[in-house]
Amino acid sequence: MNLALTPLLGKEVKAVGFERSQAFAGNDWTKPDRWHIDMSRIQGALSRPLATCNEPDLPNALVLQIQVYDFAVWGDVFGRVGFCSSYVRSSRQLTLSVQLDYAKVKNLPAEKQFGRVRSGLIRAARAAEQQLHVPKTVSLPRLRAHLTNALSKITVSEVIASATDA
Repeated sequence: MNLALTPLLGKEVKAVGFERSQAFAGNDWTKPDRWHIDMSRIQGALSRPLATCNEPDLPNALVLQIQVYDFAVWGDVFGRVGFCSSYVRSSRQLTLSVQLDYAKVKNLPAEKQFGRVRSGLIRAARAAEQQLHVPKTVSLPRLRAHLTNALSKITVSEVIASATDA
């Protein structure tokens, strides 16, 4: 299964690698009001186990969107669902999106930030099972099981941003 992870960060989000001319000094990136998770590392950690999931009843592609923005700043531009999903029949591509309010997660330690990402993706996969109309040949419960298993094996030390990312 092909995997793509698309991070969507609001301009107010302070994250290593996404600072947009707000360069961090020294270990400034470790301060509490930062997004501590490196999105590319999540993709790397998930790519290995999900690449081996080539069963015919799974989608061909999985797109994970992790949206982090301040709900108060952006209002309802993106909606405030918390998670959503979509399925494209022609390409057998499933997209799972998780939306996190930066105001609520920026002061959390990295472990809890990643916990919010993990639980949001699992909730989006569960919601997809109930809301999406997919062909009977596609098993979304099996995909959720594979995704849950892969996410459970990722440690926060694998996905935390480091000074070398800046």
